Amino acid sequence: MVFLGSFRNQPGAAFVVAAGLVIGAAASARLMHRVVFGAPNPDAPAPVDASLADSWYLGILVGALLWVGLLPGGPKLFGIPIVDPGLVNIVNTSTADLASTYATTPTPSPSPSPSPSPSPSGNPTPEPSPAP
Repeated sequence: MVFLGSFRNQPGAAFVVAAGLVIGAAASARLMHRVVFGAPNPDAPAPVDASLADSWYLGILVGALLWVGLLPGGPKLFGIPIVDPGLVNIVNTSTADLASTYATTPTPSPSPSPSPSPSPSGNPTPEPSPAP
């Protein structure tokens, strides 16, 4: 939304940023195409040449990524976090709560109130109060 809104205020700069995004996406796509479908490097070591320590490090990394992906708040004991979740509290906070410190409160616009209609006796009729 910020990017689209910038087209209204700074169209030239927004166009440059959009062109940069398109060029970056094309370069990434070309790189991935070359990596996945390109000719294999004859000098590259075979995957079986990985040591046992390398395999363990990779396993620990994959396990940590799965843990953070599946349990982003960290381990809990009876619903109470064992470690301080830290950044997860900020990420899980609603956008309205985060933006409320920066948003200006709108001033209420005066709305015309209907004047009470006079009754036949000349006294205004009281409005019925809403029931709680």
